Amino acid sequence: MAKILFSLLIFAMICPSSVKAKTKYTAIDAEYETPTHLSPGDNIAFALFLVKKKNKKVLISDKKYDLLKVVTDGCEFQNGILIVNNNEKTIHHHTVTVLFMLAEDTSVNKKIVFKLDYCTTQHCYDCQGATGTAGLQGKDRGTPLIGCEGTNGNDGQPALNGANCTGGHVFLQLVYDSSLKTSMLHIAVKCEGSAAMQYYLVNPNGGKLLVSGRGGQGGQGGPGGNGGDGKDAQLQAGLLKVDRDGCQGGNGGNGGNGGDGGNSGTLVIRFDPSAEAYSSCIIADVSGGPGGPGGQGGIGGQGGQGLTTTGVTKYDLAIGEEWKLKPGFRGENGHTGQPGKAGVEGLVRKEYGTVTIPWW
Repeated sequence: MAKILFSLLIFAMICPSSVKAKTKYTAIDAEYETPTHLSPGDNIAFALFLVKKKNKKVLISDKKYDLLKVVTDGCEFQNGILIVNNNEKTIHHHTVTVLFMLAEDTSVNKKIVFKLDYCTTQHCYDCQGATGTAGLQGKDRGTPLIGCEGTNGNDGQPALNGANCTGGHVFLQLVYDSSLKTSMLHIAVKCEGSAAMQYYLVNPNGGKLLVSGRGGQGGQGGPGGNGGDGKDAQLQAGLLKVDRDGCQGGNGGNGGNGGDGGNSGTLVIRFDPSAEAYSSCIIADVSGGPGGPGGQGGIGGQGGQGLTTTGVTKYDLAIGEEWKLKPGFRGENGHTGQPGKAGVEGLVRKEYGTVTIPWW
């Protein structure tokens, strides 16, 4: 039904109207590398051209995509990249289609169809722990209104830890596909604590599915705030022959510590007798989540400008004598925060028994 609706939509959009719009373009051309193998989640890069009379081609850059209407089935098209849908249920008859049409005249169009063979590596990240939230940046400081030295920047906040993976179940069954004329692995993945089931189709002749049960990465520590600049030295009556340093800049705040990685869970992989020979088609990642990086330290504030009598022979400011600068010291940069610790590695357990996966 979805395929029929897609075809009707295309017909309605490209069917010429009684009044045809005038356009300087006669065709749409596309250049791309035809993939040797194609699976859900894969992408194909395109270079699109509008063809003028005498076969002169004009490259469609990012700013010219509004000249086109793009209709897709089983895929998305974004900024010159075709991305095959990850959801198997949105792919019909193992094909994806993209239709490019000139916006001002849809009878100028180009339709491209790709056939999937499911022989590349697909990815399932549904069971993976979430990444920890990054720490907030420390507050920057400015030149003080009262006092002389710049204020120190605030320290960055520590990040949150990555979430633990609660584990999941993977089910495999080998089923003959009359359309592809080969036996295909039907794979279902169910994360612990979730009622949802994700489905994947894998060709055992080269295809694989990576199932991630790793813990979430720790968040990145917040960067330290920058130190405030020191005040400039002031000329004061009665002190003209005294060296005056600029005020010291404030120190940068220290970066916040990174969050610890989450612990991995247990992935239970159950093979139907028909699929026992294809354990190599499942890649189980149960590594602990990596620790988050520490935040960068803030930058120390600049020292204020100073005054010195060195090398000056006259001190009568009335005649416009210039004073040489003797700047204050720059503040120290803050230290980078400590990285978080990696999470604990999980387990993979294999089971064997009858598996029946409800397919659509």
